[in-house]
Amino acid sequence: MFSENFINKVIFNIHSMGKKAILYLGGGGMMGVFGAGVVTGLQKMDLYDSFEAVCGCSAGTFNGAYFLTHQSMLGSRIYWEDLTDNFLLRRNIPFGAIQRIWNGYVYPINFNKIVNAMNLDRLIWVAENKKVLNIDKLRKQKIPLYVKLLNTNNMKIEYIDLRKGNIIQLLSSSCSTLPYYFPTPQNRKYVDAAIKEPLGLDYLLKLNPNRKIVAVFNLSTDRNLWHYVKNIFEGTVANAMFRSAFYKCFMQRESSIRRNLKIAKNNNKILLVCPSKNNPVQSWTLNRSKLKQSHKEGVDVAKIVKIFLN
Repeated sequence: MFSENFINKVIFNIHSMGKKAILYLGGGGMMGVFGAGVVTGLQKMDLYDSFEAVCGCSAGTFNGAYFLTHQSMLGSRIYWEDLTDNFLLRRNIPFGAIQRIWNGYVYPINFNKIVNAMNLDRLIWVAENKKVLNIDKLRKQKIPLYVKLLNTNNMKIEYIDLRKGNIIQLLSSSCSTLPYYFPTPQNRKYVDAAIKEPLGLDYLLKLNPNRKIVAVFNLSTDRNLWHYVKNIFEGTVANAMFRSAFYKCFMQRESSIRRNLKIAKNNNKILLVCPSKNNPVQSWTLNRSKLKQSHKEGVDVAKIVKIFLN
């Protein structure tokens, strides 16, 4: 495990003007299929030597893992072949939200009775048994993959070298997206860092002043009032479940996104890769043809990354 101070000293504190860049892969539920398309394009162009390190958040961690094992297309197919059935359980959202609020503000509920809107076990099973992630290759390859997590004990973000930890457990923690998924008690230390900081370019730029940064942001760049309302609801529900400072995280989330989008727009060392306004995929999209369309867009956009890196 690496703290932010340790990363500052060892990982991202680059002293030379080298040509290699940092690749940041964001999350966004099923919208991560766009990012899967981007890394598939990067793999096809064999741009591995262009990157010093890869940072992944939520779905971006899975995309990064399959990318670094040269299995990008295999990982991409998970979205439309394995996650369109029995992974996102939208029918559980209303009852699950009521349970969490009741648990936090009225009376505790037995953990085994709490329903989730995300079947994270299915995703992990697919990665271990069906579209098998090459764990040995991931652990041995040279480019580090740092999974970005939120520590629920101190509410701070940590970057952990996936190669040096329990890879499957860290992948699972990275996708423990509150409030839709409540991790088991033994895995509650780390959850999806995107609930607090989906991008974090200001931090990466501070630690990488001489490096280019390619950031794949799968969410919409058109931010509006709905995003604030959504954060209020999710923050209230998440806070009820963990009885911690999650509400504050969600309240700061939108401001963080807008600040980082502005940073990316005004810094020529940062390439922000985003889906187009016509991209048909949202966080809960289950339509296979739409998922494939978004993936293809990501593959095409990867060509822009090659131009930026040269």
